[in-house]
This record gives sequence, C-alpha cells and structure tokens, in this order.
Amino acid sequence: MMNNVYRFVRMSTRIFFKVYGRWKIEGNENIPKTGPVIIACNHVSYLDPMMLGAAIMRECAFMARHDLFEKKFLAWLMPKLGSFPVNRDKRDMQAIKSGIDRLQQGLVLVIFPEGGRTDDGDLQRGEPGAALFVQKSGAPVVPTIVLGAETMMPVGATKLKRVPLK
Repeated sequence: MMNNVYRFVRMSTRIFFKVYGRWKIEGNENIPKTGPVIIACNHVSYLDPMMLGAAIMRECAFMARHDLFEKKFLAWLMPKLGSFPVNRDKRDMQAIKSGIDRLQQGLVLVIFPEGGRTDDGDLQRGEPGAALFVQKSGAPVVPTIVLGAETMMPVGATKLKRVPLK
C-alpha cells in the first residue's frame, strides 16, 4: 500500500514535470493494472526514476545505487519511495531477492538494464540482472523510454534546463 510520502512526492513531481517540462506521457495503457510487471527503461539522468514514479499510476519499486543509502536523508526517504539498494560492483543477490519479493507483492519493478546512467545519452549494453528478474518472476516486461531528461539534467549538471519531456 502506497504511503503518504510516496503519494506526496509522486503528486509533486508530476505537477513539476507537467509545468516545467511540458511533460507528455504516452503508453500507460500498456502497463497491466494489477499484478507484477517489470518496467525496463533507458537511464540518461538522475530525473529518470522520479519521472517514471510520477508517470506510472501504480506503486513502484526501484533499484538504487547502494551508496545513495549512506546519506542520512536519502536513507530515510528512498525506502519510503519504494527504493532498495543494489551494489553494482558485485553480484548482489540481496538486491535480486528484494526485486523478486517486490514482484511477488504485485508491485511494478522499475529497472534500468544498463546498470547506470549513460554519459552520452546513447543506449548502453544491458546487464544480465535484468534478464534474471524476468526469468525468476515470469512477470511481463514493458520496455520504456524517457526522452528529454538527458537535456533537462545532463550528467554533471547542477541546474535544470527547461525542455520538453516525454
């Protein structure tokens, strides 16, 4: 069940992206209304998880870099937003188990098969963990793309640029 922090952040980011980014969402009808589903998306900006969490009208779970959980505020906030840590430097079986558990709970698991943000905006080779979720869960996969976030907040940027998002 979605908590109040998740609802507030989703609503706030949804409004922000619609106003600031003239955001257009397409394809939500392709996401099953119930049951487990995997959203496999490109990863071009720190904004991607926020955009997906705001666009998908179901509760989502997100894999996030383990070192983000070392910061006190993020360690409190990220679990409330459905995030769980993954150590990308090793085969993290706890993260795989956490993802499978979320799918067994009927949630939407958002993954970035590239394993991290791309520096140049081009799609990178996928990591094998993405296929493992599909194989172990049997959940349907909805391929997804975020457009514009790489321009709104490119790697290394400290300010947001106002650009259309899709």
